[in-house]
Amino acid sequence: MLSRILLIAPLVLLTYISPLAANTYMFATAANATAGNLPVDIQVSIDVKSPTFMVISVMNLEANPTSDIQNINALTFDFATSLSGLGTITFTSSAVPVTLAKSTGVTTFGPSGDTGWATAATSAGTSLTLFSLCDLANATVGCGTAKNGSAWPAGTLVGPPGPGGTYSTSGGGSLENGSHNPLLFEEAEFYVTITNSVFNPAATTPPITNMNAGFGTSSTTSGLIPYVGYEVDVIGTPEPAPVMLIACGAVLIGISKLRRRVR
Repeated sequence: MLSRILLIAPLVLLTYISPLAANTYMFATAANATAGNLPVDIQVSIDVKSPTFMVISVMNLEANPTSDIQNINALTFDFATSLSGLGTITFTSSAVPVTLAKSTGVTTFGPSGDTGWATAATSAGTSLTLFSLCDLANATVGCGTAKNGSAWPAGTLVGPPGPGGTYSTSGGGSLENGSHNPLLFEEAEFYVTITNSVFNPAATTPPITNMNAGFGTSSTTSGLIPYVGYEVDVIGTPEPAPVMLIACGAVLIGISKLRRRVR
């Protein structure tokens, strides 16, 4: 009996300390990247939460932009699985809208809600699926088959403001154009759920290529966003002390029962 307990205890220990990992793949524009001769700074993270769920975070980090050409109007990428292999695909999204006052750049925020972007997954070959997240049907990044988002020409993703929470260098230009507002503030998240268990949370090589972003209110400005690496998110790991207590407790209970039987 004691030998069995001693064998079970390590198994209990391993069960409780085995971590659950989820990989986040990071993409970012190169230093000094530009769109329309103006600086842009974009970061995209794709967090594979489970075999059927991932979160795409699109961040515009270009602070105090001077033109809406520095805003993001679309994002596309290829995923290394056929469209049929993914099963049924469902998209949802969220972002915070912001309106810029004419000539002053003062911001007014609205409640978080759906981005209004058009989302789609289309076949890109026998082993690729094109994911497209589009406020504008920007053909240069692969949104040509998608429709404009429901908010277009509003709803592009703007970077953070300058000092004092205003877009001080915009000069009353295209950022405050009434038809372009409200904008989406700094970050938009897209949630992708599939019915087939295809996503691999533990993969260290990203199944994603050709990450492209569209800019401004034109369908002709775009840029490639390079892959920069991945992060491992470890979840569900308990503290070491409770784990040891559980294992040791199992051993002590077994020994106590054995001694009683011997007596």
